[in-house]
Amino acid sequence: MSGIVVTPKGFSVTTKPIRDSGRFVGGVRYSPTTQIKPGERRSIRTEFKHGHPSHNKLPVGSVRERRETHTGLMRAWVKVAEPNVWKKRAVIVCESIHGPLPRGYVVHHKDRDSLNDDPLNLAALTRKDHQNEHRLDIALGHVASVLANFKHEFGYQEGVA
Repeated sequence: MSGIVVTPKGFSVTTKPIRDSGRFVGGVRYSPTTQIKPGERRSIRTEFKHGHPSHNKLPVGSVRERRETHTGLMRAWVKVAEPNVWKKRAVIVCESIHGPLPRGYVVHHKDRDSLNDDPLNLAALTRKDHQNEHRLDIALGHVASVLANFKHEFGYQEGVA
């Protein structure tokens, strides 16, 4: 398999293998016909134009639901300012009723539904109290996941003798 090597004078065809022990050889261009050269613009009509808003820009007050990576729970976020300043809807609702959250406090959902931001469902707790509130949930969740893994590993099915 041959490749095209970039030299100071231009391109040259080589019979060297493009890959050497699984690594790409430096200076080898794999497809010069499709590679965009410096300063070349192929689709001017579809390029982003400076000064124009992007197609997915949302106005202040927009609500989005996103999954938190560390808990896996869905949360509602509200855009509160430009550019791209987002805040949890539960925090906004809680602060609108009780005032700003003191340092070290978090918003707790009493019914454990992270998307139910009804003011009667929210409470401001210290991080320690919040952790104690969910300690049993975490323990039961861990037991449930261990049990599910056990059932999966040994092919256990309920109701089957």
